[in-house]
Amino acid sequence: MGLGRKLGQVRPERRRQRGVVAVEIMLSLPVIIVAFSGAIFVTTYMKKRAQVEQLLSDTVRLCSRTMEPVAAIDCVEQGLRTSPRAALCEPMEITVEVLERGEVYAGDELFNEVPINLDILTALVSCMPDISVPLLNIDALAFTSQVAMPIRIGTDLLP
Repeated sequence: MGLGRKLGQVRPERRRQRGVVAVEIMLSLPVIIVAFSGAIFVTTYMKKRAQVEQLLSDTVRLCSRTMEPVAAIDCVEQGLRTSPRAALCEPMEITVEVLERGEVYAGDELFNEVPINLDILTALVSCMPDISVPLLNIDALAFTSQVAMPIRIGTDLLP
């Protein structure tokens, strides 16, 4: 009889807790949705940032080989603006310049006996990626990326 009383006492408490799980799920659902939206936003932002930085790096590296400084500047600006990845940034602000050192490295100890200009091609890109994530509206995450590469006149070897 003692066991019957214990079972009888447990059952009314369970009946009162029937909807507790549903209520807990309904209360935690907004937090879960916001957490997933934040994860999607961060992932999308980092992916777009990596794509823009890779575009910048590849363009500057390509344009710094076998081009005179003025042509290298035009090459970088044109390469960045005409790339399909340029649409990732609205707007994309580009600053390209050549730091002229006026030196040519052409020592006898070079493995490849080709004079190398020691001017440096630098490019700076400011970007605000357009990212739309449900329930989040964050437009103030602009970033700036900079790349510098020596101008390699006289050789097309990679630095």
